[in-house]
Parts: sequence; structure tokens; C-alpha cells
Amino acid sequence: MAKKVADDSYRVDTKDPVARFLTNRLGLDWHAVLLIALFIYGPLEKILIPNVAGYHPEFSSPMRTWIPDIQALVTGFVVFPFVFAYYIWSGRGIGRVFERLKHAKIFRDPGQFERFWTRAHRSFSHNGWWIVALVVALGAMAFWQFAVWSPHAAVPPWFDLVYKPPPSSSPKGDLGHFVYEYRLRPFGRGLSIFLIGCFAYALVQVVVREALTLYWLTRLWDDMEDDIVVQPYHHDNAGGLGAVGEHAVHLSAFVAVVLLFIVMGSFLPALRVPTQGVTFDAPKVVDGSLVGTWIVYFAFLGSAIRPLFMRPHELMCHARDIHVGVVSKELNELIERQQEAVSKGSDKLESISKRIDELKKVRSQIIEDVPVWPFTMELRIQLGLTSLPALLLPVAKFGLQKGFDQLVNMFTGKT
Repeated sequence: MAKKVADDSYRVDTKDPVARFLTNRLGLDWHAVLLIALFIYGPLEKILIPNVAGYHPEFSSPMRTWIPDIQALVTGFVVFPFVFAYYIWSGRGIGRVFERLKHAKIFRDPGQFERFWTRAHRSFSHNGWWIVALVVALGAMAFWQFAVWSPHAAVPPWFDLVYKPPPSSSPKGDLGHFVYEYRLRPFGRGLSIFLIGCFAYALVQVVVREALTLYWLTRLWDDMEDDIVVQPYHHDNAGGLGAVGEHAVHLSAFVAVVLLFIVMGSFLPALRVPTQGVTFDAPKVVDGSLVGTWIVYFAFLGSAIRPLFMRPHELMCHARDIHVGVVSKELNELIERQQEAVSKGSDKLESISKRIDELKKVRSQIIEDVPVWPFTMELRIQLGLTSLPALLLPVAKFGLQKGFDQLVNMFTGKT
């Protein structure tokens, strides 16, 4: 059984049948999904199946020592599991951004924000999104079936290779070669294509959710700017906007993994094929799909900067300037009075000078204390760490432990 969500009205995956099945029916959180995807796309697909059931059954076959290339290892052990984990996490994680903004009490009219979230949640919960993801997944499966892994595939997949031993007359050391036979092993082909479809579905859902998040955050800053009251000394040390900065960090991790995926496919094609005896020439034709992928990537990256960083930064700077302005106004008046006292030799000069010194300290303290970026104190401390393992190891340990516990509970029937 799945754990009851505190406030289901802030989930953005309510109309996604796959996410609801995994989280509600199976009771899996992103930690468990990360482990499952890691096993399926990593050891199972990349190592166990090719070595045990995929290639020539003779133990002397060179494929018994087959090792997947770097691109396969990175996608199977890093990119694909991360995307699946982020897909499950985003169902609740994105909603928590808006829920925390509500509880931060930074809106003069809470009812206006409730009406805003009702419109936003309706767009997140549209029935068409999972259909769009399914269509793209089916398209990706068809593309790999009929284009990438066609009878004339540039890089033959492992499941359609047949080992041909060397002839008896061949020189010593000749291990033989592999011949591509289209649709030789339907199971391996079907499994790989199905897993590609699953990945495409999860990736499209994540992109749609994040695009909607950026759109509605932009609407929030533009439509409700006058209703937002940034609190410089809010308990999250981010003016009440800490949820936005936290999500910006999460999205940055996703963007970095997607960048790794695109780079692997763009600049490392030699990792997919044997390098011995192969010469590489500069491409005469630019790959249109590759160029389009980079354009979409940078367009998405550029669209995220304003709603996640710049607009909150502008609001927080404005709130800081208001508080500094109050002190600065009094400070300017006192400086004028100080000048008059000096010219007239007034006995109030000492008290005025003392007050000026106090206000300068207050002004400096406000500038030093008030944050101008939407990052909580905890997040700022983490981002300031110089040792990356010190940041990642506790998170990885917690995630693996929680994922393992959920898997045990699922198979033992415990709730």
C-alpha cells in the first residue's frame, strides 16, 4: 500500500496512469524506482542478458568477455535511472514548490494565490499529457525499430549479431568476427525497444511538467508581483522564496544529466563502434536532429533562468532596497543636520553623530543579512561545500537505504 500524501491537491501527476500505478498501487517512491531502473537498464540489459542469453552459447565465444561501451554504461547506469527517479519525484516535488510558497505567507491575499494554483493545477492535470508522452514513446520505439536498428543499421545491435569462428586456415590469434542478421533474436530486440519507449515516456513527462512549472512561475511573478511581500528575515533565510531556489537546484541536476546524455550522443560516436581499423572523416552533412536537440536544450535552459533565478532575485533586491531605503532616508536627513550643527556650532552635534554611526551599522547589517537569491541557508551551506563527495555520499546513502526498504516492504506485503 502506498503512503497517504499529506495534500494530494498539490500533486502534478494525478492524471498520469503510470506514475499513479507505481506510487499508489505499488507504493514505490523515487528511491525504489531509482534502484529498479538502475538494475534493469544497467546490469540486466547491458551485462547479464548479452552475456548469458544474447550471444553465441559456446563458452569459448569472445562475447563471454563482452563489455558494453562507455556510452552504454553511462546511459544505463547514470542517465536512464536518474530520469526515472526524477520522473517519480517530480510528481510531488513540483507541487511542493507551490505548496511551500503558500505556507510561506508571502501573499497579501491568500485567496488570490489559491485561485492561481487552481488554474495551474488544472493545466498540470490535463488528460492529454500522458497521451502525448505515450505517442512520443511509441514513435521512439518505431524509430529505433525501423531506422536505428534497421536491416542496414550503421551500428548493429548486440541481439542481432552471430558469432562466426575463424576458419582453420586463419592465422593464430584470429578470434573470428560477428555477422549482423536482422531480427535474429526477437526477445532481445523487443526488450530493448520496450525499454527505450519507457524512457521516452518518462522523459517527455518530466519535460512537460518542468515546462509548465516555468510557465506558471513566470505568471506568478508577472501577475502577482504587487501581491507578493518578500520577507527579508523569513525563517527560510530566503525571503520566503526558498522553495523556488531548491527546485532550481533540482532542475539543474536534471539539466546536467540531460546535457551528459546529449554530449554522449553528439561527440562520442566512436565509443559505439570498434576503433581498430576505422578511420573518421569530418561529416559532410550536419545532422538536423542533433542540431534540433541542441537548440531545444538551450531554449529550455534559457527559459528557466528568468522564473527560477532572475525574477526572485529582483523581488528580493527590491525588498532589501525598501528596508535599506528607510534607514538611508533618515541617515541623509541626519547628515544634513550634522552639517548645519557643524556650521552653527550646535551642542547637538555629538548626539547627531552618534545616531549617524548607529544607522550606518544598521544599514550595513541589513545589506549583509538580507538574502537576494532564493536559496535557503541549508542549501547555501551545501552549495558552498568544496568537497563534492561530502555532499553526494549522504544523499546516496539515504536514497539507497530508503529504496531498499521500500522494495522489501513491497515483496513482503508490509505497509
